[in-house]
Amino acid sequence: MLAFFATIAVKLAYFQRLFIFITIFCLCSFIGVLLLGNQATNDQYLFALALSMVWSLLVLLLIYSFSHLPQAPLAKANWVKRIVYRMKIGFLHVLAVACSLLFLAAVFTSFRLISYGFYS
Repeated sequence: MLAFFATIAVKLAYFQRLFIFITIFCLCSFIGVLLLGNQATNDQYLFALALSMVWSLLVLLLIYSFSHLPQAPLAKANWVKRIVYRMKIGFLHVLAVACSLLFLAAVFTSFRLISYGFYS
């Protein structure tokens, strides 16, 4: 699972600046619509901006977390380095499961908002 996330993160790393720009743009637009927008049309834009900001933040989390996996220590390395490596890999496994659940929640939320519309 870590290798799968690492290959996706390395491929998406080329677009890292684009996702940072999208996140900042969505945050600024969200704040602008929240402060300056009309109350009747706020919901439509706020949902769309919040959803796109969540997606870009999830992709940035994937890029920053899995683009550089730790290298396995040599067999002759002391036990502290091997324990630290196993702890890092264990943490990355927990993070991979959390990212998978977050992506599933984002997909579910996206489909719900698309099927019901960004308005109610």
